[in-house]
Amino acid sequence: MTPPLSHAIDKNGSIDLRPGLNQSLPGLPCLTQVNFLYIVEVMSNRDYLGEFEHIVLLAVLRLDDQAYGVTVRREIEVRTKREVSIGAIYATLDRLEAKGYVQSRPGDPTPERGGRSKRFFRVTAPGVSAIHRTHRAIRSLAEGLDLLGSRL
Repeated sequence: MTPPLSHAIDKNGSIDLRPGLNQSLPGLPCLTQVNFLYIVEVMSNRDYLGEFEHIVLLAVLRLDDQAYGVTVRREIEVRTKREVSIGAIYATLDRLEAKGYVQSRPGDPTPERGGRSKRFFRVTAPGVSAIHRTHRAIRSLAEGLDLLGSRL
């Protein structure tokens, strides 16, 4: 039988999952290793798009075969009127690639880039499906709301 894992929160707010810590926080449920691994697995398989991931995917779709970090950033800034760091763009593109929502390919090296090549991105079929799921969820949540008449 797997020993139960209890959770305790240390002074930095980190959760400590070690056997035998249930004395520190009585009343909190005790997780078994099996349950904990199941929860982690289920949560890691979520295919929800965050707001910025959604925006980046839409920009890549708009740019078609010209989508690389700088053009994605420019497209987002022009269309959303919001400044975006190039680091945020690349971190998001890397995360989307790890999820299988975009694919990258190297371009030709260019002298103006010191012989380095651009990394071009395209949205994959699972990426398009994720966009559709997100749009359906937003439409469902907004359905019936008087958003134009709402005054906050």
